[in-house]
Amino acid sequence: MILHDAILQVLRETERPLSTREIADYLNRTGLYTREDGTPVDKEHIRLHVIKRSDIFDNLNGKVVLTSDTGWKSLLTAYWQLFDVLRNYFSQSDLQFTLASLLFLKRAYDMNSFESTYPIHNVPNLFSDQHTAYAERLVQELEDLDRPNNSPSIFSDCAQLLKRLNQEARKTILSVLERFDTSKYSEEDFGPIFDYFLHQISIEFSNSTTPYTPKYLQNLMVAILAPEAGKRLYDPTCGSGGLLIEALRAVEGKLDAKGTEINHRMVQFGYMNLVMNGFFNVDLRTTDFLEELHSKRTYDYIIGDLPLNSAYKPDRYYDLFYKWGMQSPKSGKGYSAPVLFVLSKMAEDGRAVITVSENLLFKGGKEKETRELLVQQDILECVISLPQGALKPYTDAKCSILVLNNRKPLELKNKIKFIESTLTYSNSKSIDVDASEIITFYQSKSQEVTSTYKLIQRDKLTKDLNLSVSTYNAESVLTEEMLASGKAIRLGELVEIHSGANPRKEDFDLDTGILVVKIENLSKDILDVYLNSEEIGHKVEGYTQHKRSVISQECILIARIGEQLKPTYFKPNKKTPKILIHSGLFALIPIKKGKEIDLEYLYYQLHEQFFLDQIQRSRTGAVMPSISITRLKEVIIPYVEIAAQKDFVASQKASIIAMERAKTEERIKTLNYKEEIEQKESHIVKTLVHQLRPTLLSIDLQVRTFKRIVYKYNLTKKREFDENFSQIDPDLEGLIEKPENNTLEELIERFEADTLHLNNVLTSVNKVMNFNLNSSDKTPTNILKFIQDFAVQHQQKEAKVYSIEVKGEQVTLLIHHPSFRELLEQLIINAEKHGFSRAKESQKLNKIIFDIKQDRDRPVAIIECRNNGNPFKLTQKDYIEAFTKSQNSQGSGIGGNYVNRIVKAHGGALRIDEKFSSGFRMVIEIPLYIYSQDE
Repeated sequence: MILHDAILQVLRETERPLSTREIADYLNRTGLYTREDGTPVDKEHIRLHVIKRSDIFDNLNGKVVLTSDTGWKSLLTAYWQLFDVLRNYFSQSDLQFTLASLLFLKRAYDMNSFESTYPIHNVPNLFSDQHTAYAERLVQELEDLDRPNNSPSIFSDCAQLLKRLNQEARKTILSVLERFDTSKYSEEDFGPIFDYFLHQISIEFSNSTTPYTPKYLQNLMVAILAPEAGKRLYDPTCGSGGLLIEALRAVEGKLDAKGTEINHRMVQFGYMNLVMNGFFNVDLRTTDFLEELHSKRTYDYIIGDLPLNSAYKPDRYYDLFYKWGMQSPKSGKGYSAPVLFVLSKMAEDGRAVITVSENLLFKGGKEKETRELLVQQDILECVISLPQGALKPYTDAKCSILVLNNRKPLELKNKIKFIESTLTYSNSKSIDVDASEIITFYQSKSQEVTSTYKLIQRDKLTKDLNLSVSTYNAESVLTEEMLASGKAIRLGELVEIHSGANPRKEDFDLDTGILVVKIENLSKDILDVYLNSEEIGHKVEGYTQHKRSVISQECILIARIGEQLKPTYFKPNKKTPKILIHSGLFALIPIKKGKEIDLEYLYYQLHEQFFLDQIQRSRTGAVMPSISITRLKEVIIPYVEIAAQKDFVASQKASIIAMERAKTEERIKTLNYKEEIEQKESHIVKTLVHQLRPTLLSIDLQVRTFKRIVYKYNLTKKREFDENFSQIDPDLEGLIEKPENNTLEELIERFEADTLHLNNVLTSVNKVMNFNLNSSDKTPTNILKFIQDFAVQHQQKEAKVYSIEVKGEQVTLLIHHPSFRELLEQLIINAEKHGFSRAKESQKLNKIIFDIKQDRDRPVAIIECRNNGNPFKLTQKDYIEAFTKSQNSQGSGIGGNYVNRIVKAHGGALRIDEKFSSGFRMVIEIPLYIYSQDE
C-alpha cells in the first residue's frame, strides 16, 4: 500500500480529523504502512505527503481531513475561527467552556428547527443575517435559557463570560455559528463530533483543567461491566460523562443512570456531552460523592475512573469508615475512601468496574484494611493491571482496574483473577492496550496460568494481601509453593532490619568518634565479603540520637537506594566494635529467637538471581530505585537447616568465586580501559588549557593595543573597500559571494567577543574536568527555599523574556551551595540560549518551572525542571557527555556534563525526558537529609 492510500484509509476508519502525529502513530501501531528502510513513519513524512497530495487532503489548523469531506471541513473551520476570537479574552478553562457552550447552543437551535419535541426548549433564533441586532440581545437571551431547560446554569455562566466581549466580537461569533451547521447529523453521529470538540483543548494541551478518561479505557471498562437494559447505573466521579455515555450506548440508553461530580464545571461539560449524544434523562449532580453515603439507594452497576489520590474532610469520611468497622484515619488523605464508598452503594447482586491507584494494592494502614475487607468478604473478582501512563496526558501515575462483584460466579468463589494488560502502543500523550486479550481472559473459566493471566486462591495471597498483579507472576507462584513446603522463608522472619541515620555536618570528625558507613563503602562485588573499615574516612561524634542505627552485632549491610544492593558482611572486632550506618543503608541482623541463619549463607543468597529478581520487582522509582523495609521483609529466601546452610556455603563458595573472578577480571579490563581513556581525556584538556591560556592572553593584549591605536587616530569608520564596493558586474551577480566590508570598529568588537568566548570555554572546561566535592562541603538545606531565593536574585539582575516559577514541598537536602547554584545557573542558561532563543521581549508566557517534592515511598527528593521553549533535541546520553552539543549551539558542550557531575557528587541521578513533546524536562533525584531513621 502506498502512503497516500494508507492515510486515506486511516481517516476513513477513524471518521474524524487527525493530526499528522496521530496518523503516523496509527500507521506505526497497526502496521498499515511500512517504509522500505523499516524505520517508523513520523509526522514529517505525513505532513510532506499531505502537502504533496493537496487534491486529496487538506490541513486545517494542524488537522488533516479529506478534501471531499465538506462537513468536517466546515465544522473545523468554524471551530478554529471561534477559538481565535475567544482566545484573546479567556483562560484555557473558560475558553473551553465557552466554546462548548456555544456549540451546544447552536446544535440545540438546529435540532429545534426541525424537531419540536427536542428536550432543549426555547432556543432563540440568533443565527441569521441580522448579527448586529442579535449581538446586543445575546447575553440577555442566554441568561434566560437555563430555567425552562433545567440545565446546570450552562447558558447563564456562558452569558457572564460573554460580557467580557465587545459588540464586534459577539457579532463575529454569531456570524461563525451561523455557518456551523449541524442539522444534517443524527444524534448518533453528532455525539462523537461534540465529544471531539469538547476535548480538543485537553488533547492539545497536557495541562488541561478537564481530565478525561481515555477512549480506550472507557470502551474496556464498559465491555467488562457488560450492563443489561433496565438496571441502575452510577458513576460517583463522572467528570465529563464519558463512561456514562459508553455504558448507555451499549444498551441504547435503557439504564436508570446517575452521576455525581464535585466540580460544577465538569458537571456542565457532562450534561452537554450526554445531551449531545442523545441521553437526556441522566441524573447529574454537583456534589462530593460522600454526600450520597446516607442515601438508601443502591445500584446494580457502578463504573468510575476514581481519583488516584484524595483528601476528605473528617466529618465526611468518618461515617464511611465506621460503616465498615474501621477506625477513621487521622489524615483525610488516602486511597481507600472511594473504594469503600463504591462498596456501600453496590446492590446485593451489584457489580462495579473502577480504576484505582496502584498504591491501594500494596500500601499498609487503611489501604491494607480495605484489601482485607475485599478479600474476606469475597467481593473482589478481578484485578487488571494497566501500563504506566494509562491516563495520559493528564497523569503518568500507575493504576489498575478492580472488578467487584457481590455475587461472584461459583467457579470464582474464594479466587481472584489477575490480568496483566499488554501494551500495544505508547507516545507522550496516549497509550493503547490489547483490550480483546483482557476481555478474553476476564470471561475465561480456565484454570491455566500464563505470563499475563493468573487465577489465585484466596489463601495463596501474600501475607500482606498485596494485590498488585506483578506480585503474582510465575516466580511468585514458585515462591508461594516453596513457602508452603517449608523450603523457603520470608526474610523478615530471619532478620531484624535497621535503617540508617543522617548525622549533622557539625557532628562529623575525621579523627575521633564512630565510623559512619555509606553506600560507597560497601563491597564492589561478591569477592569482597567483609566491610573494609580501613577505607572509611567518615567518623561522627554525638551519635546517641541515632543509636538505633549504631550496629554492634554481626550483620549484612545492603544499599537501600540505587541499582545495586552491594551486600557486605560486617563482623565487629576490637578495632571496629561498632559502626553507624548512613541513611542509604539497611543492616540485616539475625533474630535471636527466630530460625537460625548463617550470615555467610545469607550473604551468598543475596547475590542469587532468584533473590535479585524479587528485589527488582519490589523497587520503586525510576531515576534512583529504592526498596522499603516493608517490601524487603516480604522477599523470599530458600531455607534449610543450619548444618545444610554451612554445607551449601562450603560447596558453593569455590565455584561462585571462580565464576565471579572471571567476570570481575573482565570488568576490571573494561573499567581500566574506561578509566585510562578518562585520564587521557582529562590530561589532554589540562594540557590544552595550559598551552592555550598564555596564547589567548597574548592575542587579547594585542587586540587591546590595536584598539587604542585605531581610536587614537580616529580610524574606527575605515573599511577595506571604497564606496564602489557594491557595484558588481551584472553578469556575475549571484555567482560570486559578496565579501564583508566591516569597519575597523566592528572588526575589533568581533575580535574581543571571540577571545572572550574562547576564554570562557577554557574556564568552563577546566572547571568541569577538575570538579570534586567532599561530604564535609555540604550543608543541610531547605531546597525549596534555596531555589526560590536563587530565582528571586536571578530575576532581579536584569529584565528577562521569561519567568521562573518555583513550587512544591519543603524538603531538606545535604548540598554544596556554590556548585548547586552553578547547576541552577546552567539549567537557566540552557533555557535562555536554546529554549527561548527565538523569544521576543513581548512574549511573557515563557516559563522555567522548578517543582520539588518528596517521594512517598523512597527517601529521596525529586526536583523537576522544565521549560516551555523550543523542543530539546539532545538525548540524555548526548547531554551528559562532554563536548557534545546541538548543531547550532555556540557553547562549549560541557554544561550538561557539569550538571551531571554536580548531581552525582550529591549522591543523586538525573533523567532527561526524551519524549517531552515541546520544551525541556529534567528530573533530578537526590537522597533526603534524614533526621530520624525510624520508619
